[in-house]
Amino acid sequence: MEEMSEEYFDIESKVNKYSKQLSDLLNAKPVKYSEWPNIDKTTLSKSAGVYHFFECDGGNRSSLYVGKAGFGSSTWSLSKRLNQHFQVSQKNALLGKIAKVSNQQPEEIKYSLCNREVFLQWLILCEADLVWTECFCKSILMPKYTDA
Repeated sequence: MEEMSEEYFDIESKVNKYSKQLSDLLNAKPVKYSEWPNIDKTTLSKSAGVYHFFECDGGNRSSLYVGKAGFGSSTWSLSKRLNQHFQVSQKNALLGKIAKVSNQQPEEIKYSLCNREVFLQWLILCEADLVWTECFCKSILMPKYTDA
């Protein structure tokens, strides 16, 4: 069997591609968690993509959650999936994940997130790139409340 190398798998071009998408996500204009209900979601309602919740605490930023929306035959647009992260009934979204580890009620958590420096960013992508972009972003950002 011939020796395998990075070039054999085209690793450099893949790392460059997903690094650029991660950079684009992190450079996307952040929306404060408390401002989500007031933004125009028209484009997001017809889009697939990845998203990132993060918190600024002093000079530090910490990644809270990374996810994707619009994969496969899913009817979940980016807008619908992001809306779930603001609903206290959603156990598999940000509020539910924090509630699971913090022993707090989702309502308390939502109030707290609205009053802290918590932000959301997203990147619209074609569905073919969603899974690998999400995986790359999770592996680099290591968000506190996203399952690996």
